[in-house]
Amino acid sequence: MTKFILDINNPMKRGFDDYKKANTMAIRNTLNIQAALTRKNAIEIIKEDFTLRNSFTEDSISFKKTRSKSIPKMESKAGALQRAKYMRLQELGGQRPDLDGRTSIGQADARIGRSKRKVVSKSLYITAVKKKIVRGPFKKKFKSSKAKKTAALFVAQKKKLFIKRNNNIYSVQSIHKSGGKVKTRISHIYSIQTRPLHIKPSPWLEPASRKPARDGENIFRSQIHKMLKNKKII
Repeated sequence: MTKFILDINNPMKRGFDDYKKANTMAIRNTLNIQAALTRKNAIEIIKEDFTLRNSFTEDSISFKKTRSKSIPKMESKAGALQRAKYMRLQELGGQRPDLDGRTSIGQADARIGRSKRKVVSKSLYITAVKKKIVRGPFKKKFKSSKAKKTAALFVAQKKKLFIKRNNNIYSVQSIHKSGGKVKTRISHIYSIQTRPLHIKPSPWLEPASRKPARDGENIFRSQIHKMLKNKKII
């Protein structure tokens, strides 16, 4: 969560019946504008840099206005709600927590348009894929593990299931025998990471707050001039 704290001693006192109230209002408005702009910038960065399955993350980026009438206590905030706490890990980086110690990473063939920047197709969510992996026992006994694997490929292709090889999951696009050899075409759907997954920092909040923080004084002056023009001091 990014916090904005502003305390400007501005000499612009002429034209106000109550400069103290005007100054307080301008500072409060400035902080709230900075927080709102940070939220707006953060959403733009997230939509550009992250692969989003839906609008949940975007809707979880929020800002909180300060309503205090005491300048030292004024503090506006912008950042992700608790429900999207995973965005803290994206901002700072670190080890991703996994309940079972495994992370299934969707490959390009599992994503919309086969693009790594797109989300995994709904029909290929890992929860659904896991239920459709070819498993034994088979009715027939095989002389070798190779023969058993070949049989699994035929079953997967016929019943539109998936096969697992070591720490990878595949779908079988085609399979046929030719000259005593079996030729297959498979798609790599998931890679299963068994080691703890370390997330590299992908800052989205800090860069979103740079310009609003830098423009703080100009925003403050704009608010002062606006009140001077409208003669509105509450």
